[in-house]
Amino acid sequence: MATAPSPARSVPCITKHTPPIPETQFAAGPCPRRALENPLDRRTFLQLSAAGILPLTLRPDVTSPFRREGSRPRAVGPLRIPATLHARRYAAGTGDDALYHALVHEGGGAAAKALLTTPVSDRELAARLRELGAKDGGGVPMAAWNLRRLPLVRAPETRVSGSPMTLLVEWGGWSSPRRLDQLVQDPGGQGLALRFGGNEEHDHHWESGCVVCLYSCPGGVISNAQYTLRDYVRGATRFLPAPDLPPDGTEVTITLGLE
Repeated sequence: MATAPSPARSVPCITKHTPPIPETQFAAGPCPRRALENPLDRRTFLQLSAAGILPLTLRPDVTSPFRREGSRPRAVGPLRIPATLHARRYAAGTGDDALYHALVHEGGGAAAKALLTTPVSDRELAARLRELGAKDGGGVPMAAWNLRRLPLVRAPETRVSGSPMTLLVEWGGWSSPRRLDQLVQDPGGQGLALRFGGNEEHDHHWESGCVVCLYSCPGGVISNAQYTLRDYVRGATRFLPAPDLPPDGTEVTITLGLE
């Protein structure tokens, strides 16, 4: 006798309020801005708060996207996180920290100059991406930033060399998800090659909250191997937002994963 096909798998949503993940699979759907634990039956319901209160169904018949190691669930698939777009504010940024922060934790010091912000912390995302198998390749040293204006020093020429990463942005006004390189313009023509850098050991220097930088940077969990901080100082390119992006404040969903 024929059996019904298994439901399509989706990927987990992570928010700053996500409780411990039960041994079940999230149903497909948009990533909520805020998830609340149901005190009556934690393993059956979560309540979403977005435009209103919506139920998020948990399906026990699909393999969990997490493995458990001790008490901490371990991610084994791409991560979906909520985010907010700020294209106009990003374009108006000035100073040494402008026009290269692609995705930043909304509580981080660089949030006001970021193209996208998320309520999920950079530390949490770095940890989850490592659980997916991301390797940092040694990261980018702090000297790359601190010595960026010294012409005879090699550190600012360091390129992030960790695991290749993918980033897709979904918005209801688009017919399909867009890659990050479709959200920015690159006059330098080298484009984006996103790689995992980790760089958690540098967090205390800035508390920038940076998740994705558009140059190889010691502050970003993920950054762009195509451009170094030497390139930034030389003005090799300046990443401006694409002209057809929706208004500031538009809520989107980002999927991060290994390439």
